[in-house]
Amino acid sequence: MPDDSRAPETKTCCSEITNAVLEESTSKGCCSNSNSFAARPKTKIDVDLDIEKGTSFREHVSLSVGGLTCSGCETKLYKALHDIRGVDNLHTSLVLSQAEFDLDEQAESLEDLVKAVEKATGFACQRLSSSGQDLDLMVDSDAKAFVVRKYPVGVTLMSVLGPREIRVTFDPNIIGARALLDDTFGGELRLSTRRKTSDLESGRKHVRHTAWITLLSAVLTIPVLALAWAPLAPRPVVYGAVSLALATALQVLVAGQFYVSALRALLFTRIMEMDLLIVLSTTTAYVCSVVSFAFQVKGYPLAIGEFFETITLLVTLIMLGRLVSAFARQKAVETVSVRSLQRQTAVLCDQNGGNAREIDARLLQYGDFFKVDPDSRITTDGVRRRRVALSRRAQQRPRNTVTQRSKLAVL
Repeated sequence: MPDDSRAPETKTCCSEITNAVLEESTSKGCCSNSNSFAARPKTKIDVDLDIEKGTSFREHVSLSVGGLTCSGCETKLYKALHDIRGVDNLHTSLVLSQAEFDLDEQAESLEDLVKAVEKATGFACQRLSSSGQDLDLMVDSDAKAFVVRKYPVGVTLMSVLGPREIRVTFDPNIIGARALLDDTFGGELRLSTRRKTSDLESGRKHVRHTAWITLLSAVLTIPVLALAWAPLAPRPVVYGAVSLALATALQVLVAGQFYVSALRALLFTRIMEMDLLIVLSTTTAYVCSVVSFAFQVKGYPLAIGEFFETITLLVTLIMLGRLVSAFARQKAVETVSVRSLQRQTAVLCDQNGGNAREIDARLLQYGDFFKVDPDSRITTDGVRRRRVALSRRAQQRPRNTVTQRSKLAVL
């Protein structure tokens, strides 16, 4: 809940704009960056008592999960977490690629839990930090040498992102972003290029990876189909040898991922998912084709013949379906992402709306007044300083925009 003691209830308004005052909020605004990184500060663990179950919850955990591509993947993740002792109130999201749950006093350490989930599912899991605020900055010197220093007051962690790029995690209740950038380090730092959020970036990487694998599968499949269906001179041994080589390469380079996923799911989570059906069908067709080709080479052709084209075409169509699914999921994530709807700049002003200047939205800090123009997107969460009735038409507008008649002031 916002603490109104930090800023007086002052009604301020401009002719066509409304001012806003930035205060403490537990929601995630554009002032914070939820990108995960390797080093995380140790935070104090709160213990809450569940009266109904008689157990105490140590902490609430949010994990970013990489590799979720379908509902079957989500089911596998849910079962892997659900089977771990001490995990309660479990919720998973395929669209957001996240899992949230509570750990009680019976649970093992979070590090061991993450390792167990990654081993059982093959998904990359990383904890999302909900404490503090992150700011990506550029330094003029070596980044590794820069972070080896005593942290200023309010700074909890500094980690290296690149040769001259660091990420500073700080407590916004103690020090603001502008004070950190301008005063704390004596002007040695400057803002780095804005990064995409972890869920969007990992989704784009997955789409690109799936696209390349699908392209490779198509390249290996087309010659096999041509040799099987084109009106060519009858040379069964030569055509069979070429088809065998291409089908073997496809089984290893493209379909190999299905084998790993299917066996892991079957051994650790006892789930027979779609990958297992793919493995059974393609393996059966491949083995039968190899046996049939061996008889063809020996001079005793079988009536069924080889069907390497069945293997390659099946795998390629499966990869094409997964590519379409990954692309659709990525578009859905970008649509529902709040950060993609927020403005990247803010207009600071005083309580009367004067002395306006535009800054990067990442530099907003508690106690700031900023302007929200009519028909514009909201920069971040805020406290409304003026109550006005919304028109019916304004109420039907998207909630991330501000109309001229609504004149909202939001933190």
